[in-house]
Amino acid sequence: EEDLLREKLILEDDKIFQEIRENKDGTYYIGGVDVSFQDDGKACIALAVVTFPELEVVYTKYKHFDNLLEYIPSFLAFREGPCVKSLFNDMKKENLPFFPHVLMIDGNGILHPRDLGLACHVGIDLDIPSIGVAKSLFYCHGIQKDSSFYEKVQNMKDGGDSFPLVREHDNKTIAYALKSTKDSKKPIYISQGYKVSLSTAVWLVKQCCKYRIPEPVRMADQYSRKIIRESQTS
Repeated sequence: EEDLLREKLILEDDKIFQEIRENKDGTYYIGGVDVSFQDDGKACIALAVVTFPELEVVYTKYKHFDNLLEYIPSFLAFREGPCVKSLFNDMKKENLPFFPHVLMIDGNGILHPRDLGLACHVGIDLDIPSIGVAKSLFYCHGIQKDSSFYEKVQNMKDGGDSFPLVREHDNKTIAYALKSTKDSKKPIYISQGYKVSLSTAVWLVKQCCKYRIPEPVRMADQYSRKIIRESQTS
């Protein structure tokens, strides 16, 4: 299955990004996807759609899922990918004008042992440009938190500062560590999911950061936590 997906993987910019950069039509929609878990193991998949460049939430949706596959490192997409797809299929039926032009996924794109993380799976399955935005570093391809890594983190002083994460076997940059804001203590990790170049992925995430996590993902995360709190107290 992954071999078939890999054949469909596109890592160049979709034409929508030129429009977004030039702000041709005024408003674009960027979706953020986050998955939270309840104490009983039930998952809540949440979507928040924000306007760009204003970053105002115009749409939220969630869906609960039981009996997800057990989490196995590097196989997150097989557990959560079908759930995200199901949520979007429900959204499509609503026929609203807020369908995202781009998705930011709380997870990785090609920063992954098999170069095919959750953001790649979701982007390919839905045919939407997608970006992986991870809160913690996935150790793969020789990328790890060694002394050189910590030195680079220390050298990032301003919001928007970043450094490349380089795949060991071919010296290819496959992600960036980004200091989202001046006050951010820890970087986030940006990688391509589908139909986006790495430079555009980093640029767009920077544009969406008021805090450490870009607004589409931050809003989805807040929303999923709220839904879980309400369901556990009801």
